[in-house]
Amino acid sequence: MFERSGYTYLSEISPENGQVKNVFRLYFKYIEGLQVIDGEALYVYRPFESPQKKFVYSERLDLRN
Repeated sequence: MFERSGYTYLSEISPENGQVKNVFRLYFKYIEGLQVIDGEALYVYRPFESPQKKFVYSERLDLRN
């Protein structure tokens, strides 16, 4: 996992050889509390500089090879 320009990127790493297989960019910027469960990324998001409440979002990660 790494962050660039506010976006969070997840990398799928091959257990056989340690190479990066896929890279996924999450839709929202500046997320918090990321967890990946059963191919789904769950995280907390609040619009940047907004007084809006925080909500839990989920995104399905495309795990096709």
